[in-house]
Amino acid sequence: MTTGQVVVDDQDIHQGYGDLSALRLMGLWGLLFAGVLVIGIGFSASLGDGSSTDYTSFYRPVAERLAAGRGLTEPSGDPALRYPPGYAILLTVPAFISRHTGIGLDGLVFLFRAATVSLTGVVLFVLHRERYGRRAGWAGLLLWFTYPVLAWMTAGPIVDVPYTLVLAITALVASRTLLRSRATTRSAATLGALIGVGALIRPNGVVVIIPAALALWWASQSDVRSDNTPGEWTRAVAPIGVLVVAAAAITLPWVIWSSVRRGEFVPMSTNGPATIRAGLEVGSGRDEETGTTWIPSAASDFAARAARQPRPDTTGEIMSYLVHESRSHPGETVAMFGMKSIRSWYGTDSFRWDNLIAVVQVVYLALIVWGVARSRDGPGTRGYTAFVLTTTVLFWITCVAVVSIVRYMVPVLTLLIWLAPLGPISWLDHHPGSRAARALRWCDSPH
Repeated sequence: MTTGQVVVDDQDIHQGYGDLSALRLMGLWGLLFAGVLVIGIGFSASLGDGSSTDYTSFYRPVAERLAAGRGLTEPSGDPALRYPPGYAILLTVPAFISRHTGIGLDGLVFLFRAATVSLTGVVLFVLHRERYGRRAGWAGLLLWFTYPVLAWMTAGPIVDVPYTLVLAITALVASRTLLRSRATTRSAATLGALIGVGALIRPNGVVVIIPAALALWWASQSDVRSDNTPGEWTRAVAPIGVLVVAAAAITLPWVIWSSVRRGEFVPMSTNGPATIRAGLEVGSGRDEETGTTWIPSAASDFAARAARQPRPDTTGEIMSYLVHESRSHPGETVAMFGMKSIRSWYGTDSFRWDNLIAVVQVVYLALIVWGVARSRDGPGTRGYTAFVLTTTVLFWITCVAVVSIVRYMVPVLTLLIWLAPLGPISWLDHHPGSRAARALRWCDSPH
């Protein structure tokens, strides 16, 4: 399959990677699993295990209590509402094994993380082989596997790792729906269920419902154009309704349960206002905390003033404070959110490696822009590019709204990095005599 080829049915889709049997995919998963283990151990040894405070203070103890039969509660005995329950429930599996075998929980979580990361690679490899061909699949796999930012993330038990797998599967379903140019009830329900599961792991995952709806709409347009009647338009809109209902069926039970236990409406978790507040205070710490990280003086003044204010308890109170700040200190407000927009692509909550990550990101983001520009070439490809870019923009907005660090962008960076090789591949197609072009032609041959 070459870039831009339209695949219209299941048989043709499977022919896009027909030389890869289930056994070979399992072998690829095993190789990636071993590689991720080595990378994770290496980064943990040099940089520490990267355990977030969320994991040590919430996810791990909640998972241990679930495995012990104490319900979804924190060590204090209160309902575990600070974050959605998805990641804690996933960690219950290694917690249960640890409880009954005596094997260290952190070691089991590390194995679980390596399996999840490597499976994400397999899913996206299949997606890109189907859509862009063998060369794009292998080149994307290599670039993804060696991307330092994503490799660094394998060192710590962060919630973004399992969520990225869910997002990758969502992207695969959306891609196949677009390739078929047919939005079925099954594909819409699958997308909605995946979005619901993702939101129970990361609450901002609910925004993926927008690009998913656009993908369903895009996929149905060929049928609508062929017969522009009210009935055809209804069939085009109906899958979006199925998408919303399926996502709601997954998330609403948690929202209702947590709201009842809390005694007030809980939109997925109770930690939202605290996270927004923390994002407004970035740069208010001492110089030894921020190091050489770039923080404009105007943004630092905004953060220092926010840190001195009585902390608002609700999102509405925070919005009122921001409206007041935008009127009384418009320049500093713009500087703060401008800095947050940029830091979303390289910043860390410890400020330890910001400058190094920024340099790395400039190189990789340039490749991504090049690849995205080429990913739109040919029929049948723009819908998937739109899906990835819309998801990226929505994640970027939510990242700017809270603590703006690159870890929150890892799921969409994972989708973007697989598009990056499409630029060099296109260039090599116009220079067929080079060694790299010959190597790519070898990747395109069945083996």
